[in-house]
Amino acid sequence: MYDKDLEFIDTLSMRAMVRRLIRAGVRFVKKEKPWEHVSMGPDVEIGAGTIIWPGIVLLGNTKIGEGCEIEEGVRLEDVDVGDSSIIRTGSRISQTRIGKECVIWGARMYNAVIKNKVVIHSGNRIVWSTIGTGSDIDSSCNIKYAYIASYCKIGPKAIIEGEKFDEEILAQGKRSVHIGRSCRIGAQTHIHDRALIKTGAELAHCEIVRSVIGAGTKAKHCSYIGDVIMGCGCNVGAGTVFGNYDGEAKYVCEVEDGS
Repeated sequence: MYDKDLEFIDTLSMRAMVRRLIRAGVRFVKKEKPWEHVSMGPDVEIGAGTIIWPGIVLLGNTKIGEGCEIEEGVRLEDVDVGDSSIIRTGSRISQTRIGKECVIWGARMYNAVIKNKVVIHSGNRIVWSTIGTGSDIDSSCNIKYAYIASYCKIGPKAIIEGEKFDEEILAQGKRSVHIGRSCRIGAQTHIHDRALIKTGAELAHCEIVRSVIGAGTKAKHCSYIGDVIMGCGCNVGAGTVFGNYDGEAKYVCEVEDGS
C-alpha cells in the first residue's frame, strides 16, 4: 500500500470522496456510512452506475469504468477496469488492464492484459500474460508469460507457462508461449517453454514443450510432444510419446499436414 493511500484512508477526505462518488452516480451497497467500509486511495476513479460492495481495497491509479460491480473482499492496485465488468469476491489484482464486459471470479493477477468479454473463473493465477477477447479460462489454471488469443477455451487446472524473460523484455510484449485463436485447451494440459499452438488446435491431458502445433491439429489423452514441428490437421493418438533424446543430444521431429 502506498503511504499516501494509507494517509488518505485515515483522514476525513475519505468521507468527502465517497460522498462525491455517490453524487456522481456510484452505488455503495453499504448505505449507512459507506466510507467506513471501503478503503480507497486519492487517485482512484469510479464511473457512474458502478456498484461497490463493502470490504474492498482500491489503491494507486485504479480506474473503474461505468456500470461495473466490485464485490466484497476485492483488492485492486493500479488496475484499469473497463465498462460493465464484474470483479467477484476474493480477487487480488495489480498492475493489470481489464477490458469491457469481463467477469473475474476470485482470481490472482499481476501485470496482465485482459481483453473484452473475457471470463476468468475462480482459483486462477495469471502473471505477465495476455488473454484475448471472448476467451474463457476455467478454474485453477496457472498462466505465466503467455499470450492467449481470442475466443480460446482453457480447461481446469491447465498450466501454460512460458520462459521468464527480464521484465523489460516482457514489457515489450515478448512471450515464448503463444496460443492461437479459437483453440481448445483441455483439463490438466501442460504447455511450457517455447510452444506455438496455431488456430483451432485442440489439446487435452497432454504436455507440449518447445513445439509447434499446426492449425486444427488434435492431441489428447496423455500424449507427450517435445521438440516437434507438427503440421495442420494432424491427430495424435492416446499415449503417444515423441522421444527425441538419445542420451547425448535432442532432435526435432517433423510431422507433415494431415498425419
